[in-house]
Amino acid sequence: MTRQWMIAAGLLLSLLVAVALFAGPEEDADPALAPVVVSAPDAPAIRARAHAPVGERIPVTLTAYCLQGTTREGRPVAPNLVAADPRLFPLGRSIEVYVRGKYRGQYRVSDTGDVVKGSIIDLWMEDCDDARAFGRRRGSAVLLPPGEETSS
Repeated sequence: MTRQWMIAAGLLLSLLVAVALFAGPEEDADPALAPVVVSAPDAPAIRARAHAPVGERIPVTLTAYCLQGTTREGRPVAPNLVAADPRLFPLGRSIEVYVRGKYRGQYRVSDTGDVVKGSIIDLWMEDCDDARAFGRRRGSAVLLPPGEETSS
């Protein structure tokens, strides 16, 4: 085999490997199973398929919102509801939230948002001044097992 053929075969093999490794999900694949990179500032990224591991603390960035209306889950907004990326924290499930290591409470994942992707959790607050004052904080969240959901 000549050198040019060997180079061409190597390039073709590299291309096939790259396509196999980096191909996107199939069109009919469940979008909830698409890979999501979970990270927070100054925290190592976690590559996840589907949901966060039950019972494990995941580093998150916490924000707050005060919009009125109905959540993605169809509930009226209320205290103890949060917006999260459903690929990481599924709708209808409960999470425990910690801010700088201190327990903040148990929340039901009831909403999503355009900017709530990956490891961002958006806490609902009744008062918009409180939501603005909350700002952006580092914390962690623990996905609770099914059956430990809050009744919120």
